[in-house]
Amino acid sequence: MVIFRWRPLTPEFSVMDFDFSKPPGDLLSNLLCPRSGPEAGTWADTVGMSSTGTCHAVVMWLEYDLCDGVPPVSCGPGGVGMHHHRQMVWFLEGEAQCRAGESRLSVAAGFEEEGCELSVRFQVS
Repeated sequence: MVIFRWRPLTPEFSVMDFDFSKPPGDLLSNLLCPRSGPEAGTWADTVGMSSTGTCHAVVMWLEYDLCDGVPPVSCGPGGVGMHHHRQMVWFLEGEAQCRAGESRLSVAAGFEEEGCELSVRFQVS
C-alpha cells in the first residue's frame, strides 16, 4: 500500500475469522464467517461504498487480535508489528466508477481446508 496512492471507498470489513483459541485440527470448525455462504467455509455479502471515486483494486490484509486490551497485530493500513506478511491486492478487470451510498462491492470467499487456500471474488455494481 506504500507504493500506490490510495484511499478507501468502503469501510473496513471482515471476510473470514479463525478462532485460534480452539485446538488445531479441523480448520473449518475454527472458521468464523460473519455471513456464511451455502457451503461450509464460504462467505458472501455486499458492502456499500462510503466514498465516491474510481475503484481499481481491492486490498486485504491479515490482522491478529491476540487478547483483549492489546492492539491487534496487523499488516493493514496503520498496522504495527507484522513484518512477515503483506497486503493482498486483487485488481479488478477494469476500473469501476463508484458513488457513495449507491455503489456496492460484492464479495464471495471460500476457504479450502486441504490446501489451506483462500479464494476470493469481487464485483463492483
